[in-house]
Amino acid sequence: MPAQFYIANVGGATSSGLEVEANARPGAGVDLFASAGLTRARFSDGSVSSGVDVAGNDLPNAPRYTVSLGAHFFAEGRRRLGVLRTGGRGVFGRLSL
Repeated sequence: MPAQFYIANVGGATSSGLEVEANARPGAGVDLFASAGLTRARFSDGSVSSGVDVAGNDLPNAPRYTVSLGAHFFAEGRRRLGVLRTGGRGVFGRLSL
């Protein structure tokens, strides 16, 4: 039997947060950037899921924090290399020639 999913409205929710970004060009051909965010997302009073009061619980799949760090290196012409790290989950790169 295939997996079954049930989706229903639970009630209200509130979300608030803060995000900060920084960009710098420490030298010719080098750009650095970083960002960080904090989020508080919770079910509101009176929210019920399958008969269970979920008020005050965190919303599923809403990150408590986000982080990204990156650098962009470039030379005269079109050669570019970009590197990005997000949330500790991996490093991404791109090279343009």
